[in-house]
Amino acid sequence: MPSQPQWQTFAVPIFSGVKHTNGSAAKHDTKTLAQVFSMLPGSVPKLEAKAFIPSLYWGPDARAHAVQQERGRFVAICADVDKGNHALERLEVLTDQFFGEGVARRIYSTATAAPNAKRWRIVVPLQEPLEFAAWHELTEAFHQHMAANGVEMDGSPKRAGQLSFLPNVPPGSAFFETSAVPDGAGASLNGGSVPKAIADLRMERRKDAAPAGGGSMVAFAEGPIAAFNHRHRLSDLLTKYGYTPAPNGKDWRSPLQTSDSYATQVRQGDNGGEYWVSLSESDRQAGLGAAAASGGCFGDAFDLFAHFEHGGDRRSALDTLAGSTEARQITASPFVWRQGKDIPGRPWLIRPWLLKGTVACVVAPGGTGKSTFVTALALSVATGRELLDKYVIGGPQPVWVWNLEDDLDELSRSIQAAAAHHGLSEEDFAPRLFVDSALDGAVLCTAVEDKTGFRVYEPVFSALTEELKRRGIKVLIVDPFISSHAVDENSNSKIDKIVKAWARVAKEAGCAIILVHHTSKAGGQEVNANSARGASALVSAARSVLAINRMSPDEASRLGIPADQRRRYVSVQDDKHNRAAAEAATWFELKSQALGNGDDVGVMVPWMAPEASELLTPERIAAIQAKVADGFNRFDGQADDWVGHAIAPILNLDSEGDKPRIKQLVKQLIQKGWLVKTLGKSAKRTDAPFVAVGTTASPFTNAGLPVSQPCSTLKGGAEQGGAVGAKRCSTTTSPL
Repeated sequence: MPSQPQWQTFAVPIFSGVKHTNGSAAKHDTKTLAQVFSMLPGSVPKLEAKAFIPSLYWGPDARAHAVQQERGRFVAICADVDKGNHALERLEVLTDQFFGEGVARRIYSTATAAPNAKRWRIVVPLQEPLEFAAWHELTEAFHQHMAANGVEMDGSPKRAGQLSFLPNVPPGSAFFETSAVPDGAGASLNGGSVPKAIADLRMERRKDAAPAGGGSMVAFAEGPIAAFNHRHRLSDLLTKYGYTPAPNGKDWRSPLQTSDSYATQVRQGDNGGEYWVSLSESDRQAGLGAAAASGGCFGDAFDLFAHFEHGGDRRSALDTLAGSTEARQITASPFVWRQGKDIPGRPWLIRPWLLKGTVACVVAPGGTGKSTFVTALALSVATGRELLDKYVIGGPQPVWVWNLEDDLDELSRSIQAAAAHHGLSEEDFAPRLFVDSALDGAVLCTAVEDKTGFRVYEPVFSALTEELKRRGIKVLIVDPFISSHAVDENSNSKIDKIVKAWARVAKEAGCAIILVHHTSKAGGQEVNANSARGASALVSAARSVLAINRMSPDEASRLGIPADQRRRYVSVQDDKHNRAAAEAATWFELKSQALGNGDDVGVMVPWMAPEASELLTPERIAAIQAKVADGFNRFDGQADDWVGHAIAPILNLDSEGDKPRIKQLVKQLIQKGWLVKTLGKSAKRTDAPFVAVGTTASPFTNAGLPVSQPCSTLKGGAEQGGAVGAKRCSTTTSPL
């Protein structure tokens, strides 16, 4: 027996006895869409009939458009056809063309329909709930499809809190027709002609929203004026601004009028939005809205807002919309205590460099290998391998590199040289690596500043979010940041708005975003977070700032590096570490890799400072191997059973104060084969790296310990919580 379609279980608010169309206080209950589809027509006056909102939000303020737009998750497309006297069969065909054959739907005549003046309501349930923006876009596309086929539909159902009346035949009326596909699948964004219709809709809007003077607009999202108009009913604003309603409840007297007439009317536009028309010459002379050719003036909700709150200055009104968040219902929430194990861990990608849902910056002067570093970082995430000596949490994940100053040929050289050096093939990363270049047409412009003022292109950020989510991309690298906008880089207020927009993208898409940035002239000084060129707002808003420094002459002298070779060595250090403990710099060497086409390209590889070997005497290596063999030790320095805690006493170091140095020593022990990294289960039963005895014998043997035998990850110990006391075994390791 086929399973019940999910849409049939969605519960929507049902209103009874709605006395007026803005009856937000009207009583309501809920019914499933399956019950809605099966309801027989009532027989009551229209204002006493039952109606529903196709949303899962059914609180006491469910009728408020602004509340539904913010909180609602919409589960059906509703449409009204009040003109044209169309046959039921025609609407069935057009609806199926748009959503696809076999999709559930119900079409029925409205309360005011008659045999010679047919009026219809169309209800199409959705396969899964949609947020307002996606639902509104799908509704708009359906309306355009119907209009293109000669069916004009009322625009009101495109509003978030609009009621759709259920089947009803008022007393004295005998006409009622209906048809239904009650057991079909819910409509989806991929069915029928929906994808093409939405693409066409976006293309139309893209043309309207394109920035003056060029620039790239990869998609369209609703602008601030349209959003304001959706959130505000004209009747509410007219009351707020001192208009007086007429006894008939339809007309209004403007506070600007000198006469006693009610010269303003509220009307419905073809696109479903409201607008007002005033026949008052006083309103027109005051500059309210736009002047009408026949006299008087007209406008929308935003025109009222601009006139009465900003003296008619639309630019000022727009700036207020861009920088304000309207207060909804504000309540304080009591803290809810949870067990520590039930609190989700921070979603690290590479600890402590990259955290999902946040923005990171890479800051470095020119010529230090910024782009070489981010290339290696991208390949590390895409392959899941520790190419930069950092563990990639979660394994291989999709990465998007958007370079704004190099062409695709140069980017290919860098990527494939790094791949060749690390022994990677195309199959290791190609399906998870996405690369775009502004020099090859993929222009990125997120904000502009021109004679009309400063504007953040919210449509671009919305489109970026959609693409990141669609591809499942977990790291986006924008290189360099300065080329991604056309704004004064020294303006803290403007750069802050841009970076905050990037942060919203990171959070909504669940990815880490890396903005690569230049430094000001450092004059040979060490680069840190404060060295970033331009406004400090960039690094202030970032959660981590990776500073890249070339080896200084003093460091080269101390480490015994010849002066003519020190420029090959760079260090990377998180100079902000908002959400992780501070760590010492990680060192890298810039090496040359032949591509096979005559080109030699720089690649970045981890490098161990030679001073580490001074502590690793033969006796200490043997003692470390014995200690590790006797315990179950984590590689992660943040773990309670970190291997560093076990070996610090052997090295006469403090496991906390000397943590960075101990980490470097552990890495050298692994590089030499004296220790080995293995994969096991943590106390939370997730995969994690551990340290065991390696296959290379120490210069000494320790009291009968066969150190040439490797120690495997002890699955039993891990399942028992990963206790430090788990004993050594002699089975084969599972190297990472």
